[in-house]
Amino acid sequence: SGGLGVMGECGCPPEAFGRNCKDALSRIEAVAGKENLPRGHYFFMDSDPETLQEVPTALYEAMNHAGLRYGISSAKPGRNRLLYDKIPVLNQSTRVQCSASPFLRVTTAENILEASYFHRPGWVLGVMDAPVISFMPHIWRKGSRFMELVDVLCHGNMINVLPDTVARYAEILARKGLISVEGKNDGNSAAP
Repeated sequence: SGGLGVMGECGCPPEAFGRNCKDALSRIEAVAGKENLPRGHYFFMDSDPETLQEVPTALYEAMNHAGLRYGISSAKPGRNRLLYDKIPVLNQSTRVQCSASPFLRVTTAENILEASYFHRPGWVLGVMDAPVISFMPHIWRKGSRFMELVDVLCHGNMINVLPDTVARYAEILARKGLISVEGKNDGNSAAP
């Protein structure tokens, strides 16, 4: 995050963030080639950590100018929405806020079920803190809870796809008026 290392983007000037993203992309291209460049950015913490209601459009503009095609934000978690109107910046589904990285995360099956809107088109986007969930003591003590999470993620009407696919799908939903886009007053705004 932050382009070149761990950084809470909410404290980074947008110009520096954009430069970091461009530099990171050129470093990756030098090693992996242009065809293997990341297409999007996962924001470590781009909103205000207290309420997660600030939408930092200047950071999204810098990401867009750096050549990235989408972002995954920590701002306004919950009901599906796009947070930026020039390229898709998706909010995360889970509202479970933690005091350490990642700040928004999925740790139980209930987090997924509470965040899901199965009665309408949309996405369930959440981050799993793999080191915490997969540490052996956690599995030994809470293995059945972990399997509940796996069962929810692997069954039902959810389809596991890459974030780039979700971003393209979100653009389609926004064009059809099925989800709101921050900053646009189209009469289809969803409450947080």
